[in-house]
Amino acid sequence: MSPIGTIPARSDTSDAVSHPDAHEEVSLDPSAFRRTFRVAALRLPAKYCNSAVKQLQPHLLRLRHVKGIVKPEDGGDTHRLLLLATEVNEQHEDTAVELTDLPDDVKTFVHATNAQEDPTPAAEAEPPCSRVSLTTHQVHLDYASFSAEEVLRQVFAPLRLEAPTSFETVDHVAHLNLRDAHLPYKRLIAQVILDKNAPRIRTVVNKLGSIQTQYRTFPLEVLAGESDLNVSVREAGATFRFNFAEVYWNSRLSTEHARLVNAVVAHFHASRPRVPLASCVVWDVFAGVGPFAIPLGLRGCVVHANDLNPRSHHYLVDNIARNKVGAYVTPYNRDGRDFLRERARQHQPVDHIIMNLPATALEFLDTFAAEREETAGEEEGRSRGLFDYLEARPIVHAYCFSKAEDPTAEALARASAILGCVLVNGKNGVSVHRVRDVAPKKEMLCLSFPLPRHCEFNFSRKRAMESEREKEGREDTVDMVQKRSKGVGDGT
Repeated sequence: MSPIGTIPARSDTSDAVSHPDAHEEVSLDPSAFRRTFRVAALRLPAKYCNSAVKQLQPHLLRLRHVKGIVKPEDGGDTHRLLLLATEVNEQHEDTAVELTDLPDDVKTFVHATNAQEDPTPAAEAEPPCSRVSLTTHQVHLDYASFSAEEVLRQVFAPLRLEAPTSFETVDHVAHLNLRDAHLPYKRLIAQVILDKNAPRIRTVVNKLGSIQTQYRTFPLEVLAGESDLNVSVREAGATFRFNFAEVYWNSRLSTEHARLVNAVVAHFHASRPRVPLASCVVWDVFAGVGPFAIPLGLRGCVVHANDLNPRSHHYLVDNIARNKVGAYVTPYNRDGRDFLRERARQHQPVDHIIMNLPATALEFLDTFAAEREETAGEEEGRSRGLFDYLEARPIVHAYCFSKAEDPTAEALARASAILGCVLVNGKNGVSVHRVRDVAPKKEMLCLSFPLPRHCEFNFSRKRAMESEREKEGREDTVDMVQKRSKGVGDGT
């Protein structure tokens, strides 16, 4: 006998996957997952089942679509078989099952139950020696008995590939980010995920590349199920509807959305305790479909929410109406810099500025700084910075990526260079929150700081930084190709 920790797998499932010519699809044979095996079982009166289940939890058989308590094969109505997670050699008969082969807890339960007195009338009482007896039961497994993870592990183990079991869920859509090594099996993987997660999942898509467009969208391929990418997502008490292929949305950021919304509200209450929250004004520069703006509006903050993507703006307008926050959230469809300049030059008040565009948000910080042109032989001239138009010092929350060994120091150094001042973590209201790892050696961070009083950005430094940015872009392209050839997803 041997204990069953998980579903017993076939020793060879290589026949579960067909390997046709390169131009044909790889397919899965569900019949390859059929298996029959025998387990030890306790035959006991039905009235003892509840007590047995409570006492023997760790030793019971628990498999998908397999009942742990069944009627005996002899058809008795008064007894049940309690299946144990102990496999029996197929060559043994029922009589070969020995109590000594079972765990101590099972032995104790059998001895105690058979020894106790039965309070029922003697004529109806079960003979003590036969209240609980040992037997075996045959279990039949098929494709439906296995989870997606178990199926994919059995498929990819002979291929010496790690099973791709993780995916992002956006309403009814499962979003994969497959490595190159898995692409020949992409439709097989998608079908397994669809089979095992229906009806909750109706569509499976794969990300075809990293974010390349100015609208933060990426190409998607529907691998299985319906071609419907119109989704509805609940987050922070709000409902968001959008087409997943037309906008940027990442469900893994829900915790970060909630963190920053709570931080904005808490900061306002702490700094202006007697002032209604309706006096808290937020500029959301890259608002998307509203994951920050709408929850803030629901809390009572006034939000000016902007996004360059016309489709994001369309869904933002719809989500504002859907969540009934039109009195608090105003949508815009502008370039980020134009949006900031328009708001500031109208001398509009602002308490917090959210810049959630990790790939390039720090570059937009130069909008706040006064620009100083360096011209040989001439005295430097200073133009007005955006801060010169603001009456108060808003808190800026700028998201970014970093591949440095010390992401916090590197991100602050970049922001400081752009603003023309020094930002130090933990001083003067500056803080850095590490959001998540998006890929090996690539981290997402949120820099929060009061807009400095003296920001000066010169054109020479700007030209140098733009040159460095172009160089990094070329290196990132090479790095992405190398990682994908090694089977590493970019994670963004």
